[in-house]
Amino acid sequence: MRPGTHSFCRFPHKNAPLRAHIDPAWKTINTKPLTKLQQAGERIYLGLRKTEGVKLTPQDEDIFKRQIEDLSDRKLVTYKNRTLKLTRRGIELANQVMSEFV
Repeated sequence: MRPGTHSFCRFPHKNAPLRAHIDPAWKTINTKPLTKLQQAGERIYLGLRKTEGVKLTPQDEDIFKRQIEDLSDRKLVTYKNRTLKLTRRGIELANQVMSEFV
């Protein structure tokens, strides 16, 4: 396992420190599961890293409607057929775009 393989790790506590997954004797402190909102935000910002973008659910649309409209108006993303994708300009400002979802 490599530290960069975030979405491919199948651990019970995905947000636990990496050391907890490597060394079972190591105890984690204060790990909490992500809320539904945090899970949706992470799924979107990680999906935006892909060239094909990320497919949104109706719930995603409701939760992040303002962000999607704002980023679209600023020509940083396109949103068509429920797929949110970075534009060429959005790729240049990807960190700024993705920060809208966390």
